[in-house]
Amino acid sequence: MTDIDYQDTVYYYSQHYSEYYNVSVDPTVIEAIISVESNGDPWAVRHEPKFLIWLRTRIKSLKSVATETTEYQLRSTSFGLGQLMGQTARELGFKGPYLTELCDPELNIMYTCKYYAKLLSRYRGETLWAISAYNAGSARKRADGYFNNQQYVDKVLSRLEDNS
Repeated sequence: MTDIDYQDTVYYYSQHYSEYYNVSVDPTVIEAIISVESNGDPWAVRHEPKFLIWLRTRIKSLKSVATETTEYQLRSTSFGLGQLMGQTARELGFKGPYLTELCDPELNIMYTCKYYAKLLSRYRGETLWAISAYNAGSARKRADGYFNNQQYVDKVLSRLEDNS
């Protein structure tokens, strides 16, 4: 996955959230997602300006130690190994005062596994649907039967094959 080995952490949280959501989280899928999302860089950060616009129309006030403007900006930014969106982390229960804490590898892997397990549960164990939703927020197929973000799904599958 990277020069730094996170496999034990990925395995631990994959098992933990498999039990919690009553699904089977394959740790190699988590590793492939991390590889595609950040190439194993725990400090990877990406701002999503379109999500910021959407977020401002849905949430009128935010509670945070940061200013409201900063909190909005950080909730529309993805952090760390799994490129977890700040808003997603908050929805999953992250209570830390600073969303930049999501660059901590163990914390990020924990929330990445939790989010993926929740998606697997939502999509009744369908791995491809959960992978698509991890990237797009929800999985959608086009009329031709492919996911809207099929390239992303294919990249994750390719990394899975490379690692097997």
